[in-house]
Amino acid sequence: MMHHVLEHLTDPLRALEDAKARLNPGGKILVRIPVAASHSWRLYREHWFNLDPPRHLLVPSVRGLEALAARSGLRVSHTSFDGTELTLRMSEHYRRDVPYSAHPRDSKSAMQRFRREAEAANRRGEGDQGVFLLEPV
Repeated sequence: MMHHVLEHLTDPLRALEDAKARLNPGGKILVRIPVAASHSWRLYREHWFNLDPPRHLLVPSVRGLEALAARSGLRVSHTSFDGTELTLRMSEHYRRDVPYSAHPRDSKSAMQRFRREAEAANRRGEGDQGVFLLEPV
């Protein structure tokens, strides 16, 4: 399992190749990663919380992750999305130039709105955090 790992690596292709080489027969790799070209990314662009520079070195789109998997001899057998209200909430603060370290508080109604928006994006396949199941081709 690679829960929010690939986006921090200088060579994610090699990491997937190494993981594939270590799989048992029938084994799969689960990757969770922020997803560019998502609803939140389109809405906030340079203020999108999951860009997270300089810690995030790679933030692929779904097609980008599929291409990376293919280059490493893997295929995406399942995709789902599990973005949360945190990304929308913090992106909104970033747009207003409020840093994460300020720990801004939002109203209950704003948090509910962010949660509904994130859940709707996940259902549409446009969530900003993806869960990808990879298996050897």
